[in-house]
Amino acid sequence: MTITIVVETGAVVAGANSYIALADWKLWADARGYDYSSSGDEIIKAALVRATAYLNDLPWKGFKTDRSNPLVWPRYGDEGPGNYINALRYPMTYWTGVLDRDGYWVGIAEVPKEVINAQCEAAWIILGGAELEPSLERGGMIASESVSGAVAVTYFPGASAETRFVAIEKRISGLLKTKGTFRILRA
Repeated sequence: MTITIVVETGAVVAGANSYIALADWKLWADARGYDYSSSGDEIIKAALVRATAYLNDLPWKGFKTDRSNPLVWPRYGDEGPGNYINALRYPMTYWTGVLDRDGYWVGIAEVPKEVINAQCEAAWIILGGAELEPSLERGGMIASESVSGAVAVTYFPGASAETRFVAIEKRISGLLKTKGTFRILRA
């Protein structure tokens, strides 16, 4: 089966399934000295599509600029002029993009480099054999585990049952909603 990569450029591309083309991903990997020679192009493209799907489910700041967009970027911001209240007063042409972690605006017709880099990292992790969204047996709440009685693993109460992918988290930390963020709307 052949996978076709359709890149979202910030123009709300119909059928988009990636933020980066295969050739550009290879340039990214080459610049980091990653060896992907054992993976064929179809396997890499599948990893790019799966990485995009993973990113699509994260709690991003702001709102999609178009409901028909299959991906979550580009986005309107929810800080400053682009929030729900201002949407009642101003047309979307006055809206601004999302603020990144350094306080710079990401334009409303832009896919930020942080998202592209996070997708590249996620695809690389997938190619390494990791599952970004694994099924957790019985919720992953393991009380104890041992191997042949010699090695035992015990976790502190409250330890997450999920693996964290810090390389991905770091790339996009300023573009995600923080825990405890909520919106107050007036009826």
